[in-house]
Amino acid sequence: MSSIKEGTKVLIITISLFFLVDFATTWLYGARGFSLFFVSDDIEGRHNKPGFSGGFGGPLSEFNGQVNIGNSGERLSNPATCKNALSKVLFIGDSTTAGFEVDDKETFISLFNNQCVTTKMSGTNFGVRAHDSHAVIGTYKRVSSSFPHNYVVYLMTPNDFEENLQPRTYENMTKRFGRRFEGRVIKPVDDQIWHAYAALRLFVSDKLTFTTAAIRQIEHQLKGSPTAAQETRTNIDNQVQKAFELIHQLSDMVSANGAELVIIPYPKLNSNIDSERIKTKLLSELITKNLEEVFYIDKVDSLVAEKVQLDGRELPEMRFKYDGHLSKYGHKIISEVLLDIFEDLNTSTN
Repeated sequence: MSSIKEGTKVLIITISLFFLVDFATTWLYGARGFSLFFVSDDIEGRHNKPGFSGGFGGPLSEFNGQVNIGNSGERLSNPATCKNALSKVLFIGDSTTAGFEVDDKETFISLFNNQCVTTKMSGTNFGVRAHDSHAVIGTYKRVSSSFPHNYVVYLMTPNDFEENLQPRTYENMTKRFGRRFEGRVIKPVDDQIWHAYAALRLFVSDKLTFTTAAIRQIEHQLKGSPTAAQETRTNIDNQVQKAFELIHQLSDMVSANGAELVIIPYPKLNSNIDSERIKTKLLSELITKNLEEVFYIDKVDSLVAEKVQLDGRELPEMRFKYDGHLSKYGHKIISEVLLDIFEDLNTSTN
């Protein structure tokens, strides 16, 4: 009996020490729970929480970006203002545009803005994690009248093609905050039990990094590895057609505001997936043929490769090894590509 008591005592002490170390480490890193970065919205579905600041990532991540959100849900960029700027750019998109994995001053939009004295251009970062083409339309509808602009840049990532057709993608995010899909906003679920569970998960993720990682690993093991979907030609054609329809809608809105839309497909960094190349090629052809007012940058891969080669580095260095989002170096290269793109656009329109 005494040995059981001693064993129980040791177990309790061990667990207590684990939670104490977990709490202290999470606090020291300043890592915040994922859901704390978002709020619901009747137009956009969900977006970055205005006025929020916190660390994204932590001791178990490859990154720990310090993120600050402005009063309109924009990711703050440096410099905050550029009095010399004659053209304003709204950057919209998903997590790649938001760039939470790096500090505010290290995003490609901040690095682009650093050249505003020369380019006379500055941009605002309205990227939101887990967005797709439906959601970026919502972003533009929400902010376009409040932020004067000459250009809208949509950095379109490969997952946008698939998510545009999936109403249940990022299901827990949609249940908690809502989502814009097919021109309407799917409201958050009205289930007090689920919200109580979500609040508990948020508390754990915000205070206990190691515990959160353990829970995710257990969930992953219980669910098993996801089965890769077969990319048939029909699937590809449907995804491309939907992407084109949504970009057409966005283009009409941008043109109505007297601005110009620039679509930049995410560069192929270390992907050998042929279907991704097919999608971007088909979308490029549709836009070139039917939407003359849209600038689709189909040479982004060559621009990126050229700059990386000049640096004597490799394309995979532009991404975090395990996470896949842009690294500091990746943001640097994208900012340089943007400068080249706008130099060409300004030359061709003058």
